[in-house]
Amino acid sequence: MNPHEKSGHGEPATREMPLLVSVPEAARLLGIGRTCAWDMVRNGELPIRRFRKRVLVPRVALEQLANMDVQDVEHDGQDNKGGLNKTYPIA
Repeated sequence: MNPHEKSGHGEPATREMPLLVSVPEAARLLGIGRTCAWDMVRNGELPIRRFRKRVLVPRVALEQLANMDVQDVEHDGQDNKGGLNKTYPIA
């Protein structure tokens, strides 16, 4: 079987997930809540693309965010509040 095909369907594996997904779908894929995802959008932690009224998240941004090292997302130590309140741009 070709590595670029789904098992038994003959469609490219890249068709499994679109290039852009909605913010709620991005939240589901990341395993976070929708409110958290929208907060990340507002804070610039989750890059978006706007198409008319639709707000979409690039798949590559989700993949990069999911592959970040734990050290990259830990708080920078400037205060003791903790959490993911530091912005990390995704190139």
